[in-house]
Amino acid sequence: MATSLAVAGVLTTSLIPVTASDAALLARPDYPAARWVAADPGNWGSRNGDTITGIALHTFDPVPPAVPDYDSTIRFFANPNAAQTSAHYVIRSRDGDITQMVQNQDRANHLRGHNGNTIGIEHEATSREEKWYTDIMMRSSAALVRDLCERYLIPRTGSSEPDEQSGGIRGHNQFSGHEGNSDPGRFWYERHDAYLQKVRGGKRDAAVPFGGQYQIFQRQRDHSVHQRVWDGSAWRGWADLGGSFAGEPAAVAFGRQMHVFGIDRATRELRTRYWDPSGGWSNWAEPGGTPARLRGNPSAVVIGQNLHVFARGENNQVYEARWSDGAWRWTNLGGTVVGDPAALDFGGQAQVYALGSDQRLYSNVLGGSGWGGWAKSGEPGARLTGTPSVIRFGGQAQAFVQGLNGNVYQAVWNREGGWTWHNLGGAIFGDPSATVVGSTVRVTALGTDSRLWTDSWSANGWTGWRKAAGGPAGGLTGTPTAMAFGNQLQVTVQGLNGRAHQAAWQPGSNWWWADLGGTAAN
Repeated sequence: MATSLAVAGVLTTSLIPVTASDAALLARPDYPAARWVAADPGNWGSRNGDTITGIALHTFDPVPPAVPDYDSTIRFFANPNAAQTSAHYVIRSRDGDITQMVQNQDRANHLRGHNGNTIGIEHEATSREEKWYTDIMMRSSAALVRDLCERYLIPRTGSSEPDEQSGGIRGHNQFSGHEGNSDPGRFWYERHDAYLQKVRGGKRDAAVPFGGQYQIFQRQRDHSVHQRVWDGSAWRGWADLGGSFAGEPAAVAFGRQMHVFGIDRATRELRTRYWDPSGGWSNWAEPGGTPARLRGNPSAVVIGQNLHVFARGENNQVYEARWSDGAWRWTNLGGTVVGDPAALDFGGQAQVYALGSDQRLYSNVLGGSGWGGWAKSGEPGARLTGTPSVIRFGGQAQAFVQGLNGNVYQAVWNREGGWTWHNLGGAIFGDPSATVVGSTVRVTALGTDSRLWTDSWSANGWTGWRKAAGGPAGGLTGTPTAMAFGNQLQVTVQGLNGRAHQAAWQPGSNWWWADLGGTAAN
């Protein structure tokens, strides 16, 4: 039968039957930031219905005097080899470059006895030399694993103890039957806790000021959404809103209503529930027929009488659901994105931002004739990762995003000069979160010490990164959510123990912390 093939973006028709090996040669990477080189068809096969439940981390570990070599390993997997071995991904030490060689849906031969249920990632390193375990390789690997955990609902858990066989993310020798293996080695396990912090960078709670209230929404261990409210004088207890979700919720105030959104864990459709003062909470509902399977964390914004929700599809395209004139309507905005989209109200104009497959920032703007298409937002001079945080500040659009080097980058757009970029420095886990408090831009992020840090801009320029005093003894994880609440900076952030924490600061005062409890999902 005739088979349609996508070759270099052009749809062609072949009258020759396409084999599995042909399809592999023509495949595109599942992870958009990777390049594709197909493994030899003898080195991989079908999963035969097995479900992906974990990630196996490897290092090359060649026999001395040989040293790890990225290109040689790719060639080894791309050609027939006696052991018929392969890996889904290979990552280079010096710059974190990623090559995918086996599609996620297929079985790579990397971990005897566990191939059917795992995704294998090889790192250009040896357990005998620390120099190979570069920060950029670890960050690039963590960004990939963050994406895989989000896509396949793999727990973002693991252990720095080589003999501990638990968690969704494990080293080769943490799998049963492989206890005597040398990789990924002690230099990996010394970095493993920091690695998991980077993987958890997308974990966050939604927070929304609502009248005189401050409302927090958290996906908890049973994957349902729970709400906690500051009513102006005290925190109420957690309220279970139900549902079962694949990622973190989004929430937005829409007139007198509070709307919450999430991606259903089973169907991967968008779900919404809203609170109205006349009737309380509605039931969870699917708004208007989700056109594709979604993933990750949605983003919502209200502009006039319209409510816009953006989410990434499993095909890495961006979709918009818009409530307008009493009905939901969906639009496929296309693109090939890494990470979740972020929405912005720019003076009554809807804008959405996301990172492209080249790890640069892109934006799409809704005009009078519809969406304008994705455009690169200048050149940051660095590869970026994660989900941007976007704000309007006067006549400027500003985006803050994590670099693969751990710095925070700021992109500023104005009508006169277009986009300009600034490296704000820092050394962070997870994504930054920005807000405007009065006439000051405030950016928050978790430092590599698992503590909250802030950088602020006013007429005098940037203050530089400063640690927020206090916080839970066990440290923090994920991405903070920063909001203005009157003249206060309010930050909602998760502890390493899964509990929600609220930090507040205002000029002339110290940081104030509250432990709100809860049990956030892994």
